[in-house]
Amino acid sequence: MRYNFFLLIVLVVFIGCEHSPPKPVVEDMQQLISEKEGLQVSAIPVVFGNFPLQMPVNGTIHATKKASLHFATSGTIQSIGVRNGDEVEKGQLLATLEDVRQQNQMALANETFNSARTELQSILLGYSNGLGYDTTTIEPELLSNLKTQAGYNAAVLQVEQASLALNDTKLFAPFTGRIAGISTQAFNHISAGEVFCTLINEEAFVVKFSIIETEIDRLKKASYVRVKPIINDNEWLIAELNEINFSVDRQGLMQVTAEIKQGYSNTGIRLVDGMNANVIVEELVPNQLIIPKQALVVRNNRDVVFTVENGQAKWNYVKIAYQNSSHLAIADGLSMNDSIVISGNLNLAHDARIKVVNKE
Repeated sequence: MRYNFFLLIVLVVFIGCEHSPPKPVVEDMQQLISEKEGLQVSAIPVVFGNFPLQMPVNGTIHATKKASLHFATSGTIQSIGVRNGDEVEKGQLLATLEDVRQQNQMALANETFNSARTELQSILLGYSNGLGYDTTTIEPELLSNLKTQAGYNAAVLQVEQASLALNDTKLFAPFTGRIAGISTQAFNHISAGEVFCTLINEEAFVVKFSIIETEIDRLKKASYVRVKPIINDNEWLIAELNEINFSVDRQGLMQVTAEIKQGYSNTGIRLVDGMNANVIVEELVPNQLIIPKQALVVRNNRDVVFTVENGQAKWNYVKIAYQNSSHLAIADGLSMNDSIVISGNLNLAHDARIKVVNKE
């Protein structure tokens, strides 16, 4: 019985082999050509220059010109002429308060002023000898005393005070910008000093971020940082370092400010006050051999880079000095004249025949 079962298995295997399709001749020829010409790889020369040592941190973008606007007096909001997101010009009227009391004060001040002016004119007639009066012929000190006697000076001050009080019921834009933060409506009461809205000028921005105190020496060697808003995956902006707050907080951090100089005006990136951003502080380390990270493979738990020599891949153990998000600085194992394999290197062996098809 066991013998018959064995014969059955042999018969099935024989039939399967007999009916399996033969390997195409074209495929065999392509394999032979590939083995003859070598494995296809991409290679580039080693770069010698300044290596950007990177320190990534998180930051926040802020407008350089921003103001919280409020009325100088308390009152009930009469009208609001703008909405959040509106762009306004310098001097534009934004909102007003009910001003009945201030209008009455203004009218009373004008009446007082008119009475004082009439009184002053009456007094000055005594110094005219019937020929009319000319204040330029009266001694300044005497004229000042006469104005005080007539109540003229006090009336002028009263008009000025009433005018200021009336003007305080109106809120104007101190500069050109965009409105944000309005949270109230007309006919609601608002207190003096209570923020009515925020005005943001979007022509210039800074990025603020914090670094640990032990990194301050590295920051001093940098002159700029790269900034990428989290809403944008591709574009990096350039920001120039312009302020370091040499005060360490309880978390051991120091605040740094950098002014965004390049990028957002010609790339279409929309910056908004308060948005989060990724920040990279770069310190340039001079005289380094630089290669892209994809050139590195790990063999036997050691870092290896393959170089191209006479159509063969050469295995080189390397020592890494520095690294950033995309490149490595090599301290030992390569030279400036080397050409390194950057793709097709995962399965390479030492002295394997290769063909460079994309030398950049």
